[in-house]
Amino acid sequence: MNEFHPARLSGRADAARWILVLLFGVLLLAFFRTQIVQHERFQLRAQGNRLRAVPLTAPRGAILDRNGRVIAENVPGYSVKLFAS
Repeated sequence: MNEFHPARLSGRADAARWILVLLFGVLLLAFFRTQIVQHERFQLRAQGNRLRAVPLTAPRGAILDRNGRVIAENVPGYSVKLFAS
């Protein structure tokens, strides 16, 4: 019998089918565990994600012309923003 005999092909197809069913079952179990069993843990983590870091840009130096004279310089400025929650 060669490898492409219908009986051997059918057996390999059945084995592949069972492997896929098993893998999808494991995946479904993992989804269930994450969504149902560990719901509270992930909800707490999601609530902690509400605060976000706001990057502050670094101050730049003065802009000089080719003779070394100042064309533009930095002036410190501050702004305060309030976000309603």
